[in-house]
Amino acid sequence: MNAMAATTGFVGVPDLWMTMLKSAAMLCLVLAVLVLFVFLMRRFAYQGGATGKASPIKIIATTHVAPKERIVLVDVMGERLLLGVTAQSVNTLARIPGDADMDAPGQDKTIPSDAASPSSFINHLKLAGFSKKSAE
Repeated sequence: MNAMAATTGFVGVPDLWMTMLKSAAMLCLVLAVLVLFVFLMRRFAYQGGATGKASPIKIIATTHVAPKERIVLVDVMGERLLLGVTAQSVNTLARIPGDADMDAPGQDKTIPSDAASPSSFINHLKLAGFSKKSAE
């Protein structure tokens, strides 16, 4: 009878659990490798990739003016651009030479207390020496 019990499958039940355990372990291993791959891709995606070269475009500062609207100061190969960015377009507000001193001596750089309002951002631009004429 023992030989008959061995052929009916009662002995194979522990092998089923071992197979399920091995399958779960392999699934966890594949998921861990996938998560590691995604982490490494996000970490090194914006650093020049495999060449290691730095990008010639650098974002220096960003200020949100309204929902989905912001002003961005970008350095492109030594020239600074002040860009107005909306959901529909990107507009050049001003071009600043790369050697221009952003903190010119002799100017009063006081920041108003309501620094989050759009009008205070215009005051910041005026204090920095930007005007409508310099943007053209």
